[in-house]
Amino acid sequence: MTSGYRPVRGPARAPFGGSPSPGGPRRRLAPYRASAVPPQRYEGTGEPEWRASQWWAWASWQVRHFGPAGSGTRFKLVLNALQAIHLAGFGEALRLAEAAGLDTAQVGAALLDRPGGVVTELAWSSYLTPPEPINFSAEWAHKDLAYASRMADGLSHPVLDGVLSLFSAALAGGRGKEDWSTVNPIRQS
Repeated sequence: MTSGYRPVRGPARAPFGGSPSPGGPRRRLAPYRASAVPPQRYEGTGEPEWRASQWWAWASWQVRHFGPAGSGTRFKLVLNALQAIHLAGFGEALRLAEAAGLDTAQVGAALLDRPGGVVTELAWSSYLTPPEPINFSAEWAHKDLAYASRMADGLSHPVLDGVLSLFSAALAGGRGKEDWSTVNPIRQS
């Protein structure tokens, strides 16, 4: 009946209904997701079923309204653009460190502290071991960056344009199915 899936219980660790979230399957960021699938009670677990009011209070603990309908999608484009810029910048920083003769292992570890963050951790762990399965493909990121560029409606965005060209080159080089964190090749072969 449950196909081996047994959700974790408790307000801080409630299950999700499979909605996509930033960072892929390994990095779930609770403020940006919610599910319309309430927890279920499974036979023999002895765990009480949550009341609907408890579930919705937990699921909506940090709902952000960015504007009218469609604003959440536009926010996703802004978020993905910033993450792509960060991933590209991280790769460039490691290439600069390598060119300067620095120990890239020490540089990567130090960058986890400053600037730190989820995207830096994603970039560094992807540098050490390319992710399998991928978190987000380069072709999906390219699509979102192209939409973000169009969404800017005449606003100058040279950093976004530079990163979009990096993703365009990755697609042209046949790397569209690879993880977006590897779009800016760090290791020189």
